[in-house]
Formats: sequence, C-alpha cells, structure tokens
Amino acid sequence: RKNSWIDKYGNVYLIFPIEELSVQIDKCKSSVKTALKELDDVGLLVRRSGGFSKPNHLYVKIPSDEIGLQPV
Repeated sequence: RKNSWIDKYGNVYLIFPIEELSVQIDKCKSSVKTALKELDDVGLLVRRSGGFSKPNHLYVKIPSDEIGLQPV
C-alpha cells in the first residue's frame, strides 16, 4: 500500500523482479521461479501482466483460518 500498488478493484499487488527476489532471499533464480510456480499452482499467488514491457503484478492470497481447520 505504501507504494500505491493498488489495482482498480482495490487489491494490493507486488512488483518484485525475479532477479531482485533471488538476491533478497539468497536463492538462485530457478529456485525462485519454482517456488512461485508452486504457489501459483496451489492458488496462493496470482500473476497478472503489468502491460507491454512492464513487470507482472503479483497478488498474494492468504488462506483463511477456515481453510486451515478443514480435515485433509
């Protein structure tokens, strides 16, 4: 929110290039890409195009307590 990265629906998103993220968490780019894909596959991350030649917008979903309490 402090960067005003809010879409027209009021949802907050992140802009975090893969290379910068890999440096921040001290992991290689392929590990970061794999982790992002896993989050995407389970529905905890949504990637939307930022537009031509612009970075993707990353929407992080936080599961509710109700989901965590459901039996596996």
